[in-house]
Amino acid sequence: MLLRFSVSNFGSIRDKQELSMIASSAIKDEPGGLIDAPELRGEKILPAAVIYGANASGKSNFIKALAHMQRLIQESHRIEAPNGEVPLDQFLLDSTYAEQPSEFTLDFILGPVIN
Repeated sequence: MLLRFSVSNFGSIRDKQELSMIASSAIKDEPGGLIDAPELRGEKILPAAVIYGANASGKSNFIKALAHMQRLIQESHRIEAPNGEVPLDQFLLDSTYAEQPSEFTLDFILGPVIN
């Protein structure tokens, strides 16, 4: 179960952007629609999320980053050389970022373990 995903220096995303599926304590809706996660010591998980924003604000690139990371995890052993470079789409509007690595962070629950 996805808890958090963040990305930086990918596509049009320069600075770290994060999607968190952990419910805020400020949610005033009925908590029955939230998912219990005993591994998180009382925290609840959102069952769905919406990404919205202005045109050209990076929504599509955020989804592309998530899909890219998923592809690397699932297929890199078949597609990439063991010690080869990982193909990325760095932020190109600032030349200093073209030389820096993209960063992906994923927090998830797999069984009773938080990864």
